[in-house]
Amino acid sequence: MLHIPEIEEHPLKDMLRERGINQIRVARALGVSLASLSHYLNGYRAIPPDIESKLKELMDGIHQGACHG
Repeated sequence: MLHIPEIEEHPLKDMLRERGINQIRVARALGVSLASLSHYLNGYRAIPPDIESKLKELMDGIHQGACHG
């Protein structure tokens, strides 16, 4: 029987969708291709530590923007 691992999406994916933030802009801000960002957000590829820290900063900024405005 074929075992397919569960794929866990990155929480940023929903945040971007809910706020209508363009993934192309996010990819550019992170310095990665749109395809790489998609793989990271969908859980298909492990996120390198430097990109993970940038994603956390981005999530914090989005969250703070939602709280203050």
